[in-house]
Amino acid sequence: MPTELSTAFQAQYFQGKTLDPGSLLLSRNDQFINFNWGSRSPDAKVANDNFSARWTGQIQATTTGSYTFTTTSDDGVRLWVNGHQLVNNWTDHAGTDNSGTIVLQAGQKYNVKMEYYESGGDA
Repeated sequence: MPTELSTAFQAQYFQGKTLDPGSLLLSRNDQFINFNWGSRSPDAKVANDNFSARWTGQIQATTTGSYTFTTTSDDGVRLWVNGHQLVNNWTDHAGTDNSGTIVLQAGQKYNVKMEYYESGGDA
């Protein structure tokens, strides 16, 4: 089922995996959360390894029903929709799919928060 973005996602990139505000390296808007950095980094201000990111924004359901959100990550990922944690795999791992399902109502906006960390190797 389709959803619409009401705005771009606010992205924050940090040194290390703790998402500590004191280690903030970069803030920007990302239209989508769909990256394959490989052995590179999201930006010249961010190291290739040992970084984390947090995206916050909103989506709007176009139809009422169950929505499945899937993440694919190489290292840690957590995802919340409307305050409900759908994905929690905050571990070092190779590329792994995780998913969670939630019922959304047509026309309603929902807060989304996604956190990610890259320990080493490909991101």
